[in-house]
Amino acid sequence: MPSAKRRPPCASMNIALLLTIANIMASAFLVYRGSIGGNHAVKAAHLTARVATSSSGLAESFGSSTADSASNQCGPNMGPLRVHAGRDNPLWALFDDYKSGALVDKWEQYFDVYNRYFAKYVGKEVHFLEIGVQSGGSIELWKAFFGPGLRYYGVDINPYTEPLFASQGPPRVQVIVGSQSNRTFLPSQVLTVVPKLDIVLDDGGHTMEQQIVAFEELYQHVKQDGLYMVEDCATSYNPEFGGGFMRANSWIEYSKHLIDTALHADHFNGGAYRNSVAHSTMSIAYFDQMVVFEKG
Repeated sequence: MPSAKRRPPCASMNIALLLTIANIMASAFLVYRGSIGGNHAVKAAHLTARVATSSSGLAESFGSSTADSASNQCGPNMGPLRVHAGRDNPLWALFDDYKSGALVDKWEQYFDVYNRYFAKYVGKEVHFLEIGVQSGGSIELWKAFFGPGLRYYGVDINPYTEPLFASQGPPRVQVIVGSQSNRTFLPSQVLTVVPKLDIVLDDGGHTMEQQIVAFEELYQHVKQDGLYMVEDCATSYNPEFGGGFMRANSWIEYSKHLIDTALHADHFNGGAYRNSVAHSTMSIAYFDQMVVFEKG
């Protein structure tokens, strides 16, 4: 497993100016604790790079949509999953070729998993909700991968994300500002304006409360054949995020409990432990730092 996330370099600019702006922005961002988390000074610096390069069109950094190539190199015939994705994975190829623009912050081992589950939507209309907009780089990645049929809905706690990244498209980008751990916000301000979803990707604040609340509020809004994916699940073992090894209220332990109560509840105690997730869940798959729910 790689020791650190693989990421392309940000666009070059005057370093002194960049650091000055980053420090100012970081001070402001420290008041927010939620859907982006992490090192705010670093994230502010990458946001500055996004603003500096926006006029040239970030999508150009990724090249054209992968609709044709992805449909031939994905899904059940893609082969075994790899820690280090190869360029036969069109999503990895996009990422690997991305040399300038906003930060795209992903672990290498995610890309074969993404491609296996997401490729069936390439070139089609796909309603995709991502928790954690951050610096906007992943928006450009998904736009290049899925093509003009993408309908992207971002949820982020930081108010700067909506004016910076919302766009009528195509592809259309809608950003909704609020906390993923707020049980009032999700049903009243997200589910009321977002149609049934093909994909939910939780790359938000990664605390146990955030991941569990978001799942409980959003899962039933995923289409019957859709996907719900949570990444960066190593925080389930980190006390700073409310986790710990085999801690009862961690996201990983919560999701493992669903193996009994969602997948297998009908096979013991007369279905007494069957829960609301059971009727629509086809599979729960675990990968390195990822959990994927497939409905069916």
